[in-house]
Amino acid sequence: MRSQQSRDLREPCERLAERGRAALVADMAQRDAWLARALAGRTPAEVQLLRIAGELMDDLAREA
Repeated sequence: MRSQQSRDLREPCERLAERGRAALVADMAQRDAWLARALAGRTPAEVQLLRIAGELMDDLAREA
């Protein structure tokens, strides 16, 4: 659902309707469950390495 920002009428503000929010929550839950299953067979060192890699990817994305 689109609405206008009060500070700048040219800038739209996106917000989810209840149905969209429910779909997003369900999708995130499925992704979280997949990740938990994928990490379950990994060693603690592998999980830590993936965390570090994720942080590096976040840093790279912020610098872009």
